[in-house]
Amino acid sequence: MPDYTPIFIELKNELLIASQQTLGLGKKDADENVKLFFATYESDLLKWMDALNKGNLTHDEFESLVNAQKDLLKVDYLKQKGIQQIKMDQYKEKVIDIVIKIVITAIAKI
Repeated sequence: MPDYTPIFIELKNELLIASQQTLGLGKKDADENVKLFFATYESDLLKWMDALNKGNLTHDEFESLVNAQKDLLKVDYLKQKGIQQIKMDQYKEKVIDIVIKIVITAIAKI
């Protein structure tokens, strides 16, 4: 299996920025939010990236799998921080877009 660490690093960086810009979270809260995201979704992302890399998934199938997670994205932490629902929905959209863009671009270079 290829080393997907650079992809995860780029995802983390972009998700931190999205957490701060879209949700208005400070660095500490943004870090916690991103940690929770990876604790929940890292194993699925790894499995899907590997399948995409091996040609067992098409780009469209990968996008469908990631998009299916949008409604399942855990936002309990964000609710505790008092984030409005509309901002959480915008954030979910941004997360999905970031994941799809970064992974598909990076896998194409492997």
